[in-house]
Amino acid sequence: MNSRIENLETKTDHIQSDVTGIKGNIERIDHAVNEDIVTILKTMVNKHMITTQTS
Repeated sequence: MNSRIENLETKTDHIQSDVTGIKGNIERIDHAVNEDIVTILKTMVNKHMITTQTS
């Protein structure tokens, strides 16, 4: 009985570790996507400003 409990505890620890890793990856992706969007918008504004200045 004890070995079953220990086995379940080990599996639970592995799952918790996996979940923590996945959560960290999602947070990094979310942050990177937000930065990418800001960069794209800044580029669009800069290109628009250049276009309107030369027209």
